[in-house]
Amino acid sequence: MIQIIMKLTKRNWSLHKKYLIQLMNIQLYLKTKHFWHLLDGVQLKKRYFYGPLVFWEVTFIFWLQIFNLLKMTKFTVLTVF
Repeated sequence: MIQIIMKLTKRNWSLHKKYLIQLMNIQLYLKTKHFWHLLDGVQLKKRYFYGPLVFWEVTFIFWLQIFNLLKMTKFTVLTVF
């Protein structure tokens, strides 16, 4: 997934650098045992993994960031996938 995003961002790296950093941070959250709450990009409180609720919350934020990145590059989700 990161490779696809890297291909999209080669044209305008400075515009999408912050989105790539956010996506990589979310991937790190998925691999750890605890999560930081990701509202407005601020780490509000530490939350321990206690079930699928946190997993789906982080997954939703992950795909939301990908959608925002694709929207900024004027690509649709169907053309990439």
